[in-house]
Order: sequence, then structure tokens, then C-alpha cells
Amino acid sequence: MSYVKKTWKNRQSEYPTRRKLVATGTANEYDVVRAEGAVSQEGDPFSATTMNDLESRVAEGFSYSTMDKSTEIIVPSTATWTQLTADNISTLDPQYKAGPDPSLKYPWYTDISFSCAEDDIIEPYWDADTAELGCLGLCVKVTANKLRIYCNANMTGTQLRAYQYVRRKRNAA
Repeated sequence: MSYVKKTWKNRQSEYPTRRKLVATGTANEYDVVRAEGAVSQEGDPFSATTMNDLESRVAEGFSYSTMDKSTEIIVPSTATWTQLTADNISTLDPQYKAGPDPSLKYPWYTDISFSCAEDDIIEPYWDADTAELGCLGLCVKVTANKLRIYCNANMTGTQLRAYQYVRRKRNAA
């Protein structure tokens, strides 16, 4: 079962906090009942059933997330970075617009050798020093034994390091 995102709805009413006291027939004893006026949206109930469902979905999502810190993705400081422009994109990277970044937010790229297959899902988790540069997203294109890393700035002279983020089912404990 994969995680299914739920959009939660609030209860919407004319007077959301209004309540009415109803005498129970016993002296000084009342029941409190809603007197909200017109209800435009019922909203999702807060109950053990909905909370347990949420817990199950979150646990399922976490059961697939692992980070393989033994597999580093290193972009050496000597890497050659190439800038894509509207003029050269069709020859340098013809599938770029359909691929990782159609808005050209990350117009610089470099290719590095990496042991992978063309259909592998590579999701780098950049280390704190690299992430501080504020330039890298999940903009990576995978081909056989090669990664193309995209960036929003020319990173020549800067070594970048990431860990391989792997989606695999953890063993239940």
C-alpha cells in the first residue's frame, strides 16, 4: 500500500462556537449541544478511526524511506559546468524542457560517472555544506552509468557531495 495524501476539511458553519444549554430534567444539570446555525461543510470528524488511519498512512510512508550514506555522489571541484541557453538547449540537451526543469531554473549542468542504470531513480540528498549554497534541487537526469546534475549557478571550483536517497521497503521489526 502506498501513501495516499488526504485533504482534510474543516467544519464550516454560521456560528462555529455557539452552544445551547438544554435542561436534562435534573436540577442544575444541562446538556451542551451545538447551535451553530447553517452548516455549509461538515468537515472531517476527529475520531480514533481517522487518527488511526493517519498514523497508519504516515508509518507506511516512513517504511519506504531510507538513505544510503555509504553511496556518495561527488561532483569534483574540477568538473566542467555548461550553461544552457535558449539558443543552445536544443543541441546540448534536447530533452531538457521535457525533463527535470522546464523553466530553466537550473540552467547549468555537469555530467559525472556513476554506477547506475538508465531506469534507476536517483534522488540525491545534498549535505549541509552543499545545500547552504542554495543552488541544487532534485534536478538530476539519469542515463546508463552517468548522472547529469543541474544547478542554478556555475559551480566550477566547488566540490559538491550528496548521499544516494533510495526508496526501498524496510524490514518490519
